[in-house]
Amino acid sequence: MEIVSWGAVVVLVGLAAARLLTGDSRPVLTAANALTPLLYLPAWAAALAGALRRRRLLVAVASAVVVVHLGFALPEVLAYRPSPRPVAGAIHMRIFDANVFEANNRLPALASEVRRARPDLVVLQEMSASDTAVLDAHHGLDGLAFRAGVDREDPFGFSVA
Repeated sequence: MEIVSWGAVVVLVGLAAARLLTGDSRPVLTAANALTPLLYLPAWAAALAGALRRRRLLVAVASAVVVVHLGFALPEVLAYRPSPRPVAGAIHMRIFDANVFEANNRLPALASEVRRARPDLVVLQEMSASDTAVLDAHHGLDGLAFRAGVDREDPFGFSVA
């Protein structure tokens, strides 16, 4: 159990150091950052296991990782606050935003969803020119007066309507 605890703690120290030093510079770090609320939980178990077995160094290092975990996760958790109440007489705008995803084969369903939402503004990322053609064929952007975007055949286009 002690070897597993140390293995987990060492990996988590490395991830925490990489996050602090390089941020999201690599896809694996981006994924690790997204999993922060869960990813560092083994450090909590390792600290407990170390305490039960009276392994002071393990408790110290695992507890340091726990503190780092709290430092990473708590700002996101504590930042929540309810949306402010709408101001009387304010202009309201309905925005539909979606990452289309390059391999999406459900664009007709997306067109239907956009129509049902009746948005004032549509923003779509990872759009290709052929994706735009499918949305047009299924009347996904009908009724929106203006359009702008970057039509590309790779997944790096976008559309604003």
